[in-house]
Amino acid sequence: MMRKIFLIVFVLALAFATVPASPASGDNLKLALGIKEPLLKIRPDSSITTIITKQKQQEKLSSFVVLSGMSVVDFFQTINILFDKKGYHELDPLLAKHPSRGELIAFGVGGLIIVYLVRQWLPEPWDGVFLDSVITSEGWNITENNTVLEGGKRRMSGILLILTLRLN
Repeated sequence: MMRKIFLIVFVLALAFATVPASPASGDNLKLALGIKEPLLKIRPDSSITTIITKQKQQEKLSSFVVLSGMSVVDFFQTINILFDKKGYHELDPLLAKHPSRGELIAFGVGGLIIVYLVRQWLPEPWDGVFLDSVITSEGWNITENNTVLEGGKRRMSGILLILTLRLN
């Protein structure tokens, strides 16, 4: 059931981000979220600036989709650890030691929304640095969860936050 909910949310988020703007599709909400025009439509008369802008929007969306997928993996790993393994508890201080599935879903979706909004607010190149750091931290968390699922022990006793820098 949970997998179906995540799949539906993921597909709706992707569809919302790529649907062309029209008066009937909530232009004001799209503008508030920083979504301007359809991400995949490039007119033949577009200037190079417009094409680069659209490529950057596509990159932002792709990175966010990667983070969303990683969050789903983390969710299912966390469920397996908290409900199937004895002696383990949630390390994030914002959650209870033994949160419910609903609390984990709300926390994950809320976190994704915050990451998306912060990334829209930050100027370049800091928006990319921010998202790269969140993705890297999530990747490390997935690695730690996998260690536990394979029978190993945690190497950390808290939440790891990693800062990454782009060199391009």
